[in-house]
Amino acid sequence: MRRPAFELGLFVALMFVIPATQVVPGFGAVGTPATLLGLGLLVMLGLERLWSGHGVGAARGVWSRNPVVIALAVYTAVLIASWSFGHLRPLTPLAASSADRALLGALSLAGVALYVADRVRSWENVTRLVDFILLGGMFMCGVGMVQFFAGYDASRLLVIPGLQGGVQFQAVGTRSIFNRPFGTTLHPIEFGVVAAALVPLALWRARSAGGVWRWCALVSAALCALLAVGRSGVLVLGVVGLVLFIGSNWRERLNLSAGAAVLVVAAGALIPGLVGTLRSLFAGATNDPSYQARVERVPEVLRLMAEYPWFGRGFGTFTIEEYLLLDNEIQKMGIEIGVIGVAMFIAFFVTVVWAASVLKQRGGPLGSLAFALSASVIGIVVSYYTFDAFFYRILTGTLYLFVGLIAALWNGATGRWVPPAAESAPGSGREDWEAVDIDGLPPEWLPPRGERVEQLHPPRNSRFTMLP
Repeated sequence: MRRPAFELGLFVALMFVIPATQVVPGFGAVGTPATLLGLGLLVMLGLERLWSGHGVGAARGVWSRNPVVIALAVYTAVLIASWSFGHLRPLTPLAASSADRALLGALSLAGVALYVADRVRSWENVTRLVDFILLGGMFMCGVGMVQFFAGYDASRLLVIPGLQGGVQFQAVGTRSIFNRPFGTTLHPIEFGVVAAALVPLALWRARSAGGVWRWCALVSAALCALLAVGRSGVLVLGVVGLVLFIGSNWRERLNLSAGAAVLVVAAGALIPGLVGTLRSLFAGATNDPSYQARVERVPEVLRLMAEYPWFGRGFGTFTIEEYLLLDNEIQKMGIEIGVIGVAMFIAFFVTVVWAASVLKQRGGPLGSLAFALSASVIGIVVSYYTFDAFFYRILTGTLYLFVGLIAALWNGATGRWVPPAAESAPGSGREDWEAVDIDGLPPEWLPPRGERVEQLHPPRNSRFTMLP
């Protein structure tokens, strides 16, 4: 089987490099190239499972014994059931079309996460995907910096032949005295949240592998979370910083505190007025028209939820044109998928964070990466309460890449990273350790020559102890 570098690298490139405003003709808002590729990956995995008889060899456990994959499958099934329930009652053409787009988007995200979980089977695959994500994030941040400092929308130059919407760009907006960048995303809020969510991953990679460009990725992500000039980006940056602070030792906490102080002082010195503007956004939040509008909408939201309290009115059926603008994804989910759907959403991400925490307790490079990814996941999920996050494809694509990586790390910690030979020729006797990509794995994990991967267990006194 071919390594997943091409498919996943292509997905990251399509997601971060092509402006989110550009879609394939005939597919509407769900027709971004990255979304369509995610659907293709899901179909590819499904056909492969059918062709191979639901998996072979050690790869079989990737689907059946991974808590993150199971939680993802259950949550996606709930969304499908809610979509089906919505179509059981009369829907307007607008609501039906919106529901179909939402379902395709959810299936695409599931396909991306499952593909990462299923195909990322070595430490080299993991670090390569992380580098792809950071390079894509740097590109997005670079476009955003041009928008912030020059007031010029550089994404206008990224017109891809064959895509439509390439001339329908939003202008670079302003807040206070500053331009509000959006990079290649749809909105400055999405830009700030994605940049902030990349900080833990960039910090982990810069510390573990070094390299000037990786430190530049960290600095650009942290800075762009502030340059978005929005509450959501700063909130997510604070949340990921708090998670990292709580989960680190005292030396790392001092380093984090020093780094945060340097970021704030440098931003204030290089961009006069930025820190004060961000402070005023929070100090005067209760007087902000958008905040007051959210408060005024609460009674209407509760009324709509009461109509279909348990299963909701149908996934994707709530539209701005027919109802109202919520700017709150949690409230929107409460209306569309009901109390049970929201509970499954919470359970899904609690499972993801729990799996990452279990990996962190085992220590080693897998544990530290899982911890960084969990900080990013928590930050993004918190942002769901500040705007309608599911609509934004770069944000949700980044989130599900992180979910897939945590699932892949779980597979690695449980000894289910399998050699290519064992997968291409099950039972052929070619499953020797030389076929496995062991770059980056600790020596304690190496088995005697010729031992099967399923029999691989490190010493119990090793800090790299695998999960039982």
